[in-house]
Amino acid sequence: MQDGEGVTRYNMLNLEEIENTIEALEHGDTTFSACERLAALYIVRDKLKDDEEPTEKEINDILPSYRHYADTKRKFHAHKLTEDAVVAALQSLCTEIADLMRVLYASTEMIEERREIGRLLGDLYNMYAES
Repeated sequence: MQDGEGVTRYNMLNLEEIENTIEALEHGDTTFSACERLAALYIVRDKLKDDEEPTEKEINDILPSYRHYADTKRKFHAHKLTEDAVVAALQSLCTEIADLMRVLYASTEMIEERREIGRLLGDLYNMYAES
C-alpha cells in the first residue's frame, strides 16, 4: 500500500492476532499445512517479541514472576511448600524488579531522571533498612 507521497506502508500483524492464530492452530487438526503455518507464526512472534523495547520486556517479565511468588506463597500457607520455596520465588521476583530498574536507569538521558530513580531507591532503603 502507498500513501499520497509514494511511501510504501506495510500492514503489520500485531502480536495479539498472531497469538490468537497460534492458539487456534494448536488446538486444531494436526495437518502438515497447519504445522507449516505454526512454524512461520512462531518465528514471527519470537521476532516481534525480540524487537520489544527493553523496558517493556522487563515489565512483562515481572507479572509472571509475581504470579509464581503469589502461588508459591499460597501453597506455603496450605503447607504444601517450604519456606525455602517462598524465599526462592521472592528472590526471582526481586531479580526481575532489579532488572527493570537497571534497564530503566540505562534508558535515562537527564540527570534529573537519574536523581528521581535514586530518590526512589533511597526512600525504599530508608523505609526498610530497619527491618
